[in-house]
Parts: sequence; C-alpha cells; structure tokens
Amino acid sequence: SSESVEGQYLQKFYAEGAKELDERITDQLSSVKGKRKRYRKHGKGVRYPLGTIFSDTKDGRRYLLTAFSRMDDSNRAYLSMKDYVNFLMAFWEEIDKVYDGHSITISLFGTGIVRLDNLNISPQELLELILWSFKHSRIQLAYGAIVTILLYGETDHQVNLYKLT
Repeated sequence: SSESVEGQYLQKFYAEGAKELDERITDQLSSVKGKRKRYRKHGKGVRYPLGTIFSDTKDGRRYLLTAFSRMDDSNRAYLSMKDYVNFLMAFWEEIDKVYDGHSITISLFGTGIVRLDNLNISPQELLELILWSFKHSRIQLAYGAIVTILLYGETDHQVNLYKLT
C-alpha cells in the first residue's frame, strides 16, 4: 500500500519496481540461517526469520529493512503476541550486528496493518514492549548513540510518556 511505510519506501527509492530491491535482498541475505522457500501463488517465495535485517543505502543514508510479520495465504500480514516479542528480541540482536555505532530511528512496530492476534493492543502497550525488549536485549550502544522511536499520526496522542518506567 502506498500508505504504508514499506510502500512509501518503494515509491521513493524503487519507483520502477521492486525487482532491483528483491535482487539486492537475495544477494545480501544469501547466507541467512533459517530462511525457507515456500510455494506461493502471490508474493515472495523466500521467508526470512523474524527480525532479519537488510541494510540498504540510498541518497547517502542507511536504511535497515526488517522481516516483521508473517503472511497468510491471502497475503495479509499477521503476528501472534509470542511472534511479536520474539521479533523484538531478534531485531535488537540483529541491530547489534549492523548498526556500526550510529544512532537508530525506528517506528512504533505494530501500529500499521499487521494483525497482532486480532487483539486490541494500544500504542502505549506496544511502546512499553519495545522498551522492555530493548532493556533486556544484549545490545551495547556506543557512547552518544541513541535509539529514537517515532510516534506518528494518531499514535503520538495515544501514548502517555509520563507513564513509561
């Protein structure tokens, strides 16, 4: 969707189509353990473990794309709560490998079209889970490096920063 972060990224950097991006992902992630091929009528045939990161440099900036959700047979993104927590822990582990001492900016994972067990999980709860997982990860940021979590759209009005511990 052109409304999604992914769709906007594709439109901005791969307007001619995703073929070049697909080839770059395949090349860079060729040695990823746990990836699986599966037959699908639509969509990609390779499934990477949740939290896998692809590093892409465009316009002099580095972007990290991550495997965040599972896809059902109708190409709808979904994630169980267990998958969400496992994604976060794997994500921080991958960040620790690729971030090179730079600051990191991420979105509030799970506020888009991903179906989190069809539960009504608030942006406040998602933010708290992200912060919890960061605290419990083994990532060691370089001095001066920071993690920024973007709250955009309605999410900035749905989060009470004073309630964070």
